[in-house]
Formats: sequence, C-alpha cells, structure tokens
Amino acid sequence: MNFRELATAAGAIAVVDIPWLLLQKLIIKDPFYSSPNSTFRLIPTIIVYLALGFLLLQQTSAQKAAMVGAATYAVYDFTLLALRSDFSWFQAIADTVWGAILFYLSYQVLEKVKK
Repeated sequence: MNFRELATAAGAIAVVDIPWLLLQKLIIKDPFYSSPNSTFRLIPTIIVYLALGFLLLQQTSAQKAAMVGAATYAVYDFTLLALRSDFSWFQAIADTVWGAILFYLSYQVLEKVKK
C-alpha cells in the first residue's frame, strides 16, 4: 500500500460519508452534532479518514468491509453512549449501522476506482 492508495481510500470514505454527516447536522438537527461547542478541525478529520482508509484497504470483500465498518463505528458509538449522557441509544445504533453501510459502499467505490 502506498500513500496514493491510502489517500484514495480515505477520499472514497469521506465522499460517501458527507450525506450522513449533513443529515445528522442539518436535517435531523442532532444536538450532539450541532452543539455550539462543536468545531470542525481539519487535521484530526484527515487523520480519522486516513485511519478508516487504512482499514478499508485491508478488506477483501464488500461484506467483510461492512463488518469492519460496523465494528469500528460500534466501538466509537458505544463508548460515547457509555460516557456521555447526551448521546442516545438511537444515535449509537443508527451510526453503527451507518458504519457498515459506509464501508460497504466505500469498498464498492474503491473497487470501481481501481479499474
């Protein structure tokens, strides 16, 4: 794996993830994502997508990618659920399911880009 492959995988995940993030912030108006204390920081965001891209590149099928996505998001979401009173079961479950969908779709996008 080289940096170009990693950046491509990270980019695929970011592009697929944007609708979910916008849904959370603009349409559902989830207070967790719309908090006045929330600020967007570019460098941590890039690091997260590179880490997710690394995980995606390890997968050999869309189904395995979906399982890894669900597991990755479950660790994050259920940790938040354990630690924060403003994070709900609905948010944890919905975002975990999104993790599976995100990795499944991103794997498909990456396969098309490779061809």
